[in-house]
Order: sequence, then C-alpha cells, then structure tokens
Amino acid sequence: MVRYTPGHGSALKEPSTTETGMRTYSVVIHDAEEGGFWAEVPALGACYAQGDTVEETLEEVRGAIESHIYALLEDGQTVPRDECLRVETVTVEVPTAA
Repeated sequence: MVRYTPGHGSALKEPSTTETGMRTYSVVIHDAEEGGFWAEVPALGACYAQGDTVEETLEEVRGAIESHIYALLEDGQTVPRDECLRVETVTVEVPTAA
C-alpha cells in the first residue's frame, strides 16, 4: 500500500485497519502515441497513470488510485465505488477515400 503524507495543516490520519477495505476499480489501458501505455480509472474521474509496459502501468495506476482516494478523503468527499465498466466491440463499415 502506498503511504500518503498529508500536506501542512492536514488533519487526515491514515485509516486504521477497521476503517479500510479492499475495492476493485475498472482500469482502461490505452497505447500511448509516444510509446508505452497510459491508464484511466473511469469511476474516479481525473485519475490517470502511465508506464512503459502494461504491468508497469497497472502498478502506477494502483498508486494513483490510492493517492486519489486519500485526496478525496482529505477533502471530506465520498470515495466513489466502481460501476463495473463493460467493454464491448462494435464493427462498422468505413468508406474508402475517393
């Protein structure tokens, strides 16, 4: 678990074991134009990470999720639950250039 260090004057304390629980979030991995990958977490809004490999990107996004959650808690906000993202494939016809 990534440890969060609150900023100056913050009253946030790290949650005790009775206040924590595991959550699973859907993560969307994209190929980055410049190489490597980037990930987004739809349930958390502006929560992103990047890495050179998919594995590295997943590790980075795990840390980003934890940091994002701590920031929400520090601001007194509710931590959103994942909405179980569903991904499907759709085939469409693409006209050729004339």
